[in-house]
Amino acid sequence: MKMKNYLFILLAATLFSGACKKGNVDPTEQIDYLIFGISYGFCPSNCTHLYKLENEELFADDIDIGIPNPVPFLPTPLPDTKYQLAKDLLTTFPSDLLQSNQAVYGCPDCSDQGTVYIELKYSGTVRSWRLDPLDVGQTQAIIDYRKKIEDLKNLL
Repeated sequence: MKMKNYLFILLAATLFSGACKKGNVDPTEQIDYLIFGISYGFCPSNCTHLYKLENEELFADDIDIGIPNPVPFLPTPLPDTKYQLAKDLLTTFPSDLLQSNQAVYGCPDCSDQGTVYIELKYSGTVRSWRLDPLDVGQTQAIIDYRKKIEDLKNLL
C-alpha cells in the first residue's frame, strides 16, 4: 500500500511540475505587445525597421540605427491596412521561442546579414530574441516565423 501511495505522489508531483514550466504560456490571448522587424548594423542610414503591434494597432519605430531599450515608436499608428497585414504574427507566434531559454540564434549581423528582432510582452513578462537570417540553430517553426517578418518588411 505504501508503494502505491508513493507512486501516486511521485506521478502527481511530476505532472504538476511539468504544468508550471516556463514557456507553457499561450501568449496569443495574453499579449500586451509584439515588436518585430529587422536591423542592419553596417549601413549609412535608415538601418532599423521595427514595428509594434499593440491594442489592435501597428506603430512604426522612431529610430534610424540600432535597437535601443526601450524602442521608441511614432505616436500615430499606421493605417489599418498595414495592421491587417501584420496581425497574423500574434496568432502564429512560435511556441519554440517561448519554450527556449535562448535569446540569440546564430550570429545576427556578424557578416552584415542583419538581425531579425522580436520582443514580446505577455502576462507582464517581456522577452526578446535576435535571430540570424541564415537559419542558424533555428527550428522550422522559428524559420517560418522569421521569414514572415522578413516578407512583412517589404510590405510595410
